[in-house]
Amino acid sequence: MESLSVPPQVRSLMPPTPLDPEILASLDDLADDGEDIVGEMAALFLVDARDTLADAMAAAITSDAGELYRATHKLKSSSAYLGALRVSKVASALERCARDGDLEDVPRLMRSLERELEHAFAALRALRPAP
Repeated sequence: MESLSVPPQVRSLMPPTPLDPEILASLDDLADDGEDIVGEMAALFLVDARDTLADAMAAAITSDAGELYRATHKLKSSSAYLGALRVSKVASALERCARDGDLEDVPRLMRSLERELEHAFAALRALRPAP
């Protein structure tokens, strides 16, 4: 991770890997025999997160704090549920910026969010390769 892209107070909270194995295992434990909950959720996340990122980027470009808050809140929650905690931490920092109306760090945090999402996407694809 680029040290200049994430504020130190956010960087110190970041987990070491893109996906939390304990959360993934908990999700797998919820599955019925033969059911691939993680794979199904990952497939949905890969599509939905890209759309939500596009919404966040548009809001950041236009300085629309309300839309930025909505999009980053959605990313924060959905990524945490799937175990992409690095994405969730950056999205949370962006959500706070939007809520507080302090958009100074938004460009830097958006770059970090894009990068962390790509890491999470790669980890999800590696976890559940296409047939």
